[in-house]
Amino acid sequence: MPVITTHWKALSELIINNVNGILIDVKNVAQLITAIQEINIKNYSDFSESAFNSFEQFSSDVVFNKIIDSYIK
Repeated sequence: MPVITTHWKALSELIINNVNGILIDVKNVAQLITAIQEINIKNYSDFSESAFNSFEQFSSDVVFNKIIDSYIK
């Protein structure tokens, strides 16, 4: 699912603007309205696919294996 989030703390490290979501400024209502209007039937599936692919690296299996690998090394 596409994400609309703000440039706050580490969120902008997770979301690539206009790829797997849309980044807006904190407390900027005008940008939020524009971002909501930008996600439409034509680009929804592209946003969704990119979001899914981006967050596969955070699946429990991947994270667990990274933790195990860090202890082995």
